[in-house]
Amino acid sequence: MQNRIERFLKENNISSAKLADSINVNRASVSHILSGRNKPSFDFISKFLKHYKDVDANWLLTGNGEMFKDINRNFTGKLNFENSEKKTKENTHTIEEEKIEDKIPDIKEFSKVKKVLIFYSDNRIEEFNSGD
Repeated sequence: MQNRIERFLKENNISSAKLADSINVNRASVSHILSGRNKPSFDFISKFLKHYKDVDANWLLTGNGEMFKDINRNFTGKLNFENSEKKTKENTHTIEEEKIEDKIPDIKEFSKVKKVLIFYSDNRIEEFNSGD
């Protein structure tokens, strides 16, 4: 995971200090992870994925798949944060114009468990998928 965090920082031109500040963790914690001294804690991973919502959790945890969920990247391969923010702002006015009922999904769509991750104290991670 250390290599993937380093790759994320390099490809997105983010310093370790900026990463630490953005996810609200101690700068020394990030430094220790990047040096290999410590492994990322569940708290670190959780904060990272909550802040960098476009990063694919499967990629971060296992190295499988692509770095980003959405292929909304500019030509250098970096995530285009600016365009993502613009799209979000552009789309906010349309919700008010449409019926709210049309925007609320049926709760049954979300009632099935799709994936379960188990984090063990020996730093193993097990992933279980529903197969749907």
